[in-house]
Amino acid sequence: MRVSNIKSFLDPAEAIFWIDPKVWQTIVPYKFRHPPTVTANGIYQFRGGKNTHLEITVDGANGIDYDFLGKTLPFDRVAARLLFTDDRLQIVDLRGALLSGTVRGNADISLARNDPHYRANVSVSAIDFPHLTDLYYNYQTAHGQLSGTYDFTGLGSDARTMRGRGKVEVTNGNVFAIPIFGPLQEF
Repeated sequence: MRVSNIKSFLDPAEAIFWIDPKVWQTIVPYKFRHPPTVTANGIYQFRGGKNTHLEITVDGANGIDYDFLGKTLPFDRVAARLLFTDDRLQIVDLRGALLSGTVRGNADISLARNDPHYRANVSVSAIDFPHLTDLYYNYQTAHGQLSGTYDFTGLGSDARTMRGRGKVEVTNGNVFAIPIFGPLQEF
């Protein structure tokens, strides 16, 4: 099936059943507050064919809630380009607003049966550090802004398989004042 400039204002988790129900698990963690503007172009081959090349752009101007490492991150707005090919989803040029800062990223996610691996990178800038530490550590007296990068791989939704590297910077604050990071101050 060839699609050309198809626009939708439906919730992606509901609409994906029309295209390919097996992709639903990949889409459902992205909880749009209001349906985004979605534009689709390309070819989708049904019944396991190997010629799928479908590009979807998503503009969620009203924001999303995304579950990450057991907590819900509230993005004020988000936009990205998704490229579906055979057994693969690439998320390219992800841009969003999170906790008064910005997020950018890319991901390469396997959709192949019995192969749940993924690779991604994310960069954040000027994230409200007190809000983030309260969300993840229930620590309410932090100060500053968080910026950094993280490149990682993993298997499905099992956070224990995540492996990566990154760097983080807190400006106008003290990361070592948080109990979990305090012991690192001596290094």
